[in-house]
Amino acid sequence: HPCVLAWAALDYGCNFSWLDVDPVARVSKTVCHSTARGVLACQLAFMIDAFLQVLSPILLVMTLSGVCLGIIWGALPGLSTTMAMGLLIGLSAGMPQDLAICFMLGVYTGSVFGGAISAVLINIPGTPDAVPTMIEGHQLAQRGEGGQALGMAIAASFVGGMIGIIV
Repeated sequence: HPCVLAWAALDYGCNFSWLDVDPVARVSKTVCHSTARGVLACQLAFMIDAFLQVLSPILLVMTLSGVCLGIIWGALPGLSTTMAMGLLIGLSAGMPQDLAICFMLGVYTGSVFGGAISAVLINIPGTPDAVPTMIEGHQLAQRGEGGQALGMAIAASFVGGMIGIIV
């Protein structure tokens, strides 16, 4: 829990005041001393708090809905990830900022993978990123191994996404 880390961070000079407006939107404010250990402890506390906020049910639902729409959009031949982001951003206009960002991140990641579906199954890349997948994946689909090709595409998309998030 971030409060435990906050108490540890107080030893390094962080002054926290936690305002629990509601369980999803917890607002935290801090004033850190200029020592390197104090700043690092405060930043670590904020990173853990932000990570826990992203795991809230409403943000996960919005991300999942964005991924679903992104996969559908990316699977349509000729519609790129950029086009998905540009046209689906209208759905996020009335949302709070955190919900809109999670929704659009879901649209982006879903559409990047969605391009592999049409690339493997009908040899037309759904997005420009799926051209290499089309070259190898469609040959597997013609041999009756289309499920394996799609499985490899989603595994590669997941691993690449996680490496991109970490780096």
